[in-house]
Amino acid sequence: MRDFEPEPNPDLEIQKESIRIRWREKSVLIDGSGMSLSDAQHIFDLSIEMYGKPATIVKNWFLVHVDPPPAEASPKYDDFKPFVICSLDVLRDAKNTLSSTVRTSQMQLLFDKSIFVTRNTVYLLVGPGRRMNYRKAPEAFTSFFALLGFQI
Repeated sequence: MRDFEPEPNPDLEIQKESIRIRWREKSVLIDGSGMSLSDAQHIFDLSIEMYGKPATIVKNWFLVHVDPPPAEASPKYDDFKPFVICSLDVLRDAKNTLSSTVRTSQMQLLFDKSIFVTRNTVYLLVGPGRRMNYRKAPEAFTSFFALLGFQI
């Protein structure tokens, strides 16, 4: 499991802070959201037992409304909501992805504005989060997707 600090990369940190600033400008605070790091670490250790899925702990997170699947989408999408979590600060990751950033798949469940569940992972959201709509600010994601290595 990844629970160490990656090697400092000043250029990457500058890119990430630029993205954070743009996202904060396009988002609103979610009152009462997030949990403490100590609570997240406790749940992290029990995530397989509690949820049957590995966990990832993130901070400085954004709940992003994305387009729902088209009407003709497969019925397997019926249980998913049109939200993802984006974060530039992965603190701990049971899957050993070694990445400091994350964009989740679509949400299945959200508990107490601090536990975001997808098909394969439980995301433990530390500290307050922010909400934004992708359609209202697609330019705010261009740099983020480039950072993840995606072409858009």
